[in-house]
Amino acid sequence: MALDDTGAGYASLEAVMELAPKFIKVDMSLVRSIDTDPTRQAMLKALHSVADHLGASVIGEGVETESELLTIQQLGIPYGQGYLFGRPGPLESGFEQDTSPLPPPS
Repeated sequence: MALDDTGAGYASLEAVMELAPKFIKVDMSLVRSIDTDPTRQAMLKALHSVADHLGASVIGEGVETESELLTIQQLGIPYGQGYLFGRPGPLESGFEQDTSPLPPPS
């Protein structure tokens, strides 16, 4: 099971506790400008800690800059989604989903 838009409100945090998902997709409101905002960094670090406790993986949603990517990597977030990686497009036959973790920060 995966939860989407986690961190967007109290209900999503309650769902994390009650459902213990395999993936926690963090809302882009926590990822946007995370490279310059210590409060967002602390929130994502806390969610990552909860995910570790549950045996879940975190996905950072809305990654648009290399600085945001570097920051979430430094916080230990293994997956990311956003315009930095590519714009949404139509699914084509033979589409293969890449589920590999983000590369380590350089």
